[in-house]
Amino acid sequence: MRRRIIPWLAWGFVLAWAASWLLPDGPLRRYLAAKEEVAALADALQTLRKEEAALLREIHALRHDRIAMEAAIHRELGYVHPDEVIILRK
Repeated sequence: MRRRIIPWLAWGFVLAWAASWLLPDGPLRRYLAAKEEVAALADALQTLRKEEAALLREIHALRHDRIAMEAAIHRELGYVHPDEVIILRK
C-alpha cells in the first residue's frame, strides 16, 4: 500500500508544481511580462539612438555649416539681417 502512495504523491507534487506556472502570478506569467517589457525597452532604445544620431548631425551642422548656423539663429533667436524689414501685427 505504501509503495502505491509514494508515486501518487510524487505525481501530485509534479502536477501542483506545473499548475503553479499557470497561475496569474506564476513564473510563466512573470516571464512573459518581462519578455514584453524587454521588447518595449529595445524599441525605445532604438528610437533614442535614432534621435541621438539626428541631434549629433544637427550639432555638427551648427558647428561647421554657416548656413545651418544662420538658419538656427534666425529661427531660434529671432535675429534678422540688416536689409530685412520687420512687420509687427497686433
